[in-house]
Amino acid sequence: MTATNSSPHLAPQSRFVTLRNAFISGALLLAPLIVTVWAFTNIINFVGGTFRPMFFFFVPETFRDRPSLTILWDILATLLVIILVTGLGYVSRYVLGKYFVSIGERFMLSIPGVSAVYNTVKQIVDTFGTQNRN
Repeated sequence: MTATNSSPHLAPQSRFVTLRNAFISGALLLAPLIVTVWAFTNIINFVGGTFRPMFFFFVPETFRDRPSLTILWDILATLLVIILVTGLGYVSRYVLGKYFVSIGERFMLSIPGVSAVYNTVKQIVDTFGTQNRN
């Protein structure tokens, strides 16, 4: 008996299927960008709209109707949001980073054989890592 080749031959995809798959891939790649732009736009509009009356309170009445002042306020609101998001990034990086490192250290110290080696290596690294080099 001879073995026959029983692998099925796949039919080539139609152009419609290829275009549909390419469109879905492109949409999935653009979705995070669109959501980010939408979120930042809403945050900037919230900050600009909420604090605008407080900002315009200090501006003389004669200058309040100038379009350049509105543009200036929009730029200030955008910069404020960028600074707040950057500050949030620093806080999450350092505060949450230290938190997760402490959790990892506690986990390492709870393992019976590993804790002795970990403590020794940590002491060596701390000693030589923080030493002043002149």
